[in-house]
Amino acid sequence: MLTMVYNIAFADSIKQAYLHFRGCNIACRGCILRKIPFDSMLDRNMDLYLAEPDGEASMPNRFIDFDGVIDTLVDLEARSVLFEGQEASLDPAMPLIAETLHRRLSTTNILLTNGLNMPDLAHVDRVAFGLKAFDEDLHIDYTGHSNQLILKNFKRIYDSGVPMLAETVVIPGYIDSEEIEKLARFIASIDSGMLYHLDAYSRVADNPWPRATVEDVEKAALAARKHLNNVHFLRDAPREFSVRSIFPTEAELDFAEQPSIKSARIPVLV
Repeated sequence: MLTMVYNIAFADSIKQAYLHFRGCNIACRGCILRKIPFDSMLDRNMDLYLAEPDGEASMPNRFIDFDGVIDTLVDLEARSVLFEGQEASLDPAMPLIAETLHRRLSTTNILLTNGLNMPDLAHVDRVAFGLKAFDEDLHIDYTGHSNQLILKNFKRIYDSGVPMLAETVVIPGYIDSEEIEKLARFIASIDSGMLYHLDAYSRVADNPWPRATVEDVEKAALAARKHLNNVHFLRDAPREFSVRSIFPTEAELDFAEQPSIKSARIPVLV
């Protein structure tokens, strides 16, 4: 069975795997994959995350099949697995991957989703729900899609009993403290104790917004804490674990990123 998994990354010290799926049902202007198509947590991508954008990256077109995903994670003895984007919930194979990993490895399965599509969550242990904006017009401007169904699905997933957290990217002058407070008020109307994680925007493509500073995120966090009891964000600090690419291999990425063939990155990996 073919899957839409195009990147598997792994943190050996914590036995955590990251599955990246191709395909999305919204078009976020600030999506980090427009800048870094492979896992942004890879050690090799740490500096790139903070760098100024240089055009827009192409998404990979090479995928790993179902047995390859399972065999790879069994060999790695993964303990937890993050199902990530573009949007993992769109892949019909995703629920079966989660079920098989539960059965074979007793993994903790975490789905990162924009919430527009609701897959079978029977073998998902936690949902990390990416809320982009509360104002509908702003959401349409940022993603090209209304958020009305997304907000309804947020409540539906919570009511289903699957543990949840919410997260939002802070974008200075666009999705800033005022908009974050609106989202926090919405989350609090459902559960004021839910974890709300704020991410700092990294400059992507030709967007006009500057990179979010620690001060920008702190201001947004203070606004969110007026309504929520559990608001977190990452400060600039050395990471305590290393992340490497399993598929494609680090050697394949080394080859694809050579300056002389950089423009041919995708054909190299097909």
